[in-house]
Amino acid sequence: MTPITALHRALDQAQAFGPFYEGGFFNHLPMALHAAWELGADGARLAAQVHHDAPELSAAPPSGASVAHDWRELLGRREAHAELRSLIKSEIEERGAEAVLRSHVPVLISASHAALFHGLIRTAHAWESRHAQELASALAAWACTWETLPGGSRVAVMSPEDWQRSLQEAGRHSDHRMGQARLREAAQSARYAELCDALAPATHWALRREHLLGLALDGYLGSRNFVVLHLITGLRALRVLGPFVPDWPDVQTWLTRAFTGAWMGANIGGLEQRKSHAEPPPWPELQAAALAQFDEHVIKLVHACRQEDWLKPDARWRQAAALALG
Repeated sequence: MTPITALHRALDQAQAFGPFYEGGFFNHLPMALHAAWELGADGARLAAQVHHDAPELSAAPPSGASVAHDWRELLGRREAHAELRSLIKSEIEERGAEAVLRSHVPVLISASHAALFHGLIRTAHAWESRHAQELASALAAWACTWETLPGGSRVAVMSPEDWQRSLQEAGRHSDHRMGQARLREAAQSARYAELCDALAPATHWALRREHLLGLALDGYLGSRNFVVLHLITGLRALRVLGPFVPDWPDVQTWLTRAFTGAWMGANIGGLEQRKSHAEPPPWPELQAAALAQFDEHVIKLVHACRQEDWLKPDARWRQAAALALG
């Protein structure tokens, strides 16, 4: 593997850009850099990704002086990213990355869905990258997009099978261009209220994650849906940050609400999984194909599928990667 110093050089360059561009789209460059590096990208390929993405990104706002005494005072304020980044950067310098994650993730995990899971996803990639400035930027991006989702009208009464069937029959809910806006709109529906808190609890949030990840994989194979892609990469990120996520019953509640809203906002409804009798390509071929193009979402999905397949082998992960690669 290319030395991590090459990744760090590219991430140093990526700090020049803010978390959003073109009125609200999320900056994917740091996440794509780490995913590409893990897929085998060398320094030249990482530099090419920076060169490709830079023209559409917005410059990072200057840090300025912080007026908040605690980062939590700035939760949900997009305009406060620079101030949040400054506060969190100082905390990491004083206490170390692990200590900051242990104190911050339990707060932020109540909004795993924030910015269509991108805050969670970027934080996981940053932690894996071992780059302190990028971790501060990622946590700040998660914090400034933090928001809650409404609760439901039915509580913990459905088996996983019944809940999954009902979710797939939930129907169409939004035509909005932005995935997070579609999630929000779906979360205001009566059907969301019926389902978001209705799934009987698992014995641990990690088991809930596995169940939802399997549903997301089936959903992507049956639809190639862009929002469902984020469910896969988001649930991968949750696993990576798992050591910092407390075993609270509320974690399952927050996670299931996020999944319900995203699935309903994806507008995919019932699914018939695409049948493929051909053996999917091996990982070296899929990785090379991912690095032969610059689509950040494809790079991140191939990376997520490869990781999950390594942990729990299933040919469907290679099928999903091949489907993303088109």
